[in-house]
Amino acid sequence: MSCIGPQPAAEPGADVLVAAGDNGPNSIGLYAAGLAVAAGAERVLYLDDDDDRRRVADPSMKPALVRV
Repeated sequence: MSCIGPQPAAEPGADVLVAAGDNGPNSIGLYAAGLAVAAGAERVLYLDDDDDRRRVADPSMKPALVRV
């Protein structure tokens, strides 16, 4: 997660791309998206091929969270 926290903190309002999938712990992408939102990212683009995880990454958490 050290790759998520420093960038939004160093560049408030930065955009973050989270590419999730089944090649590791299934929830790690959700944690990364949540950390990016909490760290102050202006927009988080969450990419995942799993419908259930995309539903969890609900755009209502922050208007700038986009799930694809």
